[in-house]
Amino acid sequence: MSTDDDLRADNEARRLRTLLGAPEHAPREPLSTADEALLARILATPVAVPAEPARRPWAARGPARIAVAAAVVLGLVVAGISWQSRGTGAQAGPPPVLEFSAGTVDDALADTLPSARDTLTAISGAAAAQPATGGSGVQRIQSYAWYLNFDAARQDAELATTFTDLRISPDGSVVSREVRAPALDLHGDVIDPDRYPLGGAASVDRLPAGTMDADYAAQLPRDPVALRDAFLATDPQCRASTDDEERCLYYAITDLYGRAVVPADLSATVWAMLADEPAARTLGTTRDRVGRTGEAVVMHGPDATDALRLLVIDPATGQLLSWELVGTGLPGTVFDEPTVTSFQAITSAQWVPER
Repeated sequence: MSTDDDLRADNEARRLRTLLGAPEHAPREPLSTADEALLARILATPVAVPAEPARRPWAARGPARIAVAAAVVLGLVVAGISWQSRGTGAQAGPPPVLEFSAGTVDDALADTLPSARDTLTAISGAAAAQPATGGSGVQRIQSYAWYLNFDAARQDAELATTFTDLRISPDGSVVSREVRAPALDLHGDVIDPDRYPLGGAASVDRLPAGTMDADYAAQLPRDPVALRDAFLATDPQCRASTDDEERCLYYAITDLYGRAVVPADLSATVWAMLADEPAARTLGTTRDRVGRTGEAVVMHGPDATDALRLLVIDPATGQLLSWELVGTGLPGTVFDEPTVTSFQAITSAQWVPER
């Protein structure tokens, strides 16, 4: 490469080191021919204005949104940082998997972890002991998420780090604001979570009354068996097999906490229900992507894309802190190791006055 190209590459590397907190002087291995060609192509490509994040439908509810969740993992297209698939010369891979106190993702894949029944029963009891609280007005749910989009035809992937501010009014109208957030740091954690909503390309969806059911959480049963039936009733496919039931329950839980301010009595019912599921296993405690400590529960499924479905739960309140999917592959690709394919950290869920 020319001297100008070298200077531009060094300046870009320095900027990335500053952003990620990496050492200023790191050993540098010679680039392969493929790497040289890729870098030259990147340097020669004009910087484009970031596009708005893709707009997503909100009408689906409960386990029926499994298709939406799958689309998030496999088909969400958001303008962002492209990285080459594994096995190519250059890659900026997904974040490292979380670390757990009582096992590993390999243990989860091998189905050697103990049942989460006792852990979930204790969390259910803690949630039931919380003071009863009501709410009115607008439900505001804020979260930070990292999604992976894989293009099988091109054999590459795109990652999207997104801050979402979701507001659901009593009439079911929705305002959803998504902001492109900085990449994760070298440990897979959110960089400065108090500032990331301020920058990046933004997209705002304003959807009419009836788009979502603002009373969804209030109307769900407070009996574990009845709640399980309600979660499975919205999609006939949920009853097709035991694996389908487990998948539906997982996505129904993540859907609930991602779209509603969940009262403590409902949280108590959710975890009492999950405690009776044989697929729910404990990984002990963990620290999520925004630095909160919680109990980690995992469900092992047969599909490569979401082979491990993780929940990180606040043991004191019963609120869901985060969920993560860990895959062993994507269509046309087998990963070298278990890989995080998406996560969402729910940073706030509260009632706010109507504007």
